[in-house]
Amino acid sequence: MAIATEMLDRNIDLLYVDYRKYMPQIQKPEPKSTYIHLISNRMKLSADLFGSREIKRAVDFFNVGKYENSKVLFEDISIRMANPRATQFCARLSQFYLQWDTFAFKDALEQVSFLSEHISSFQNQILSRFSVNLEHLQKQSSTRQSRMNEW
Repeated sequence: MAIATEMLDRNIDLLYVDYRKYMPQIQKPEPKSTYIHLISNRMKLSADLFGSREIKRAVDFFNVGKYENSKVLFEDISIRMANPRATQFCARLSQFYLQWDTFAFKDALEQVSFLSEHISSFQNQILSRFSVNLEHLQKQSSTRQSRMNEW
């Protein structure tokens, strides 16, 4: 329905019945815990479900070293998603590589701790698609960090 309303350029909100509490023993929502859930921005739903082409394009840019393009696309996609955490992480990863590639080592190193801490959360979703050698990256960042500490 989200795609159809967008193609027809109609301003139709999506609604569904959601619940706060669930009773697994009878496989139903608890009485009086249901409510109407409104998705006012219908494109948030479609970006989650149908944004794979855009994500593939952003990953392709990343894999050929066009980190700025990759970063911009991931940021744009994440704005239109209901759950943007993975694409926001990919945007930061692209930004890190852009900074590293343009010799902005100090800025890149500030991101290393965040990326290192959160990569395990997203590695199954993204690392199979990205050309990233984590072991090599960690070795480079630790070498660069020790050199910056010497300065």
